[in-house]
Amino acid sequence: MCPPNCPVNVRARARHDTNLNETLAAVFRNIESSAKGSDSEDDLKGLGKENVRQGFFGQEINLTTYNLCRINMFLHDINYNHFDIANGDTLIDPKHWIAYSD
Repeated sequence: MCPPNCPVNVRARARHDTNLNETLAAVFRNIESSAKGSDSEDDLKGLGKENVRQGFFGQEINLTTYNLCRINMFLHDINYNHFDIANGDTLIDPKHWIAYSD
């Protein structure tokens, strides 16, 4: 479900929107503000690489994105032994499976 100012919904209502210019301006403001980040990102500061105990894990089906992720690890000076990024479909063949128990 898309919010009211989602571009798909704006397009669907465009013909009948008497304030289309204002609606579009609001959509672009929302996009711009999401690209700038938000104050809530300060809540994530404790998640830096120095606070990770077991390493970084991930899986990506798209080969280009998978390789970009691995490059990003090296660019952030994360040792190869501290991450395991797998290439593949997480639904068909998950590479990182952790069984939790209470």
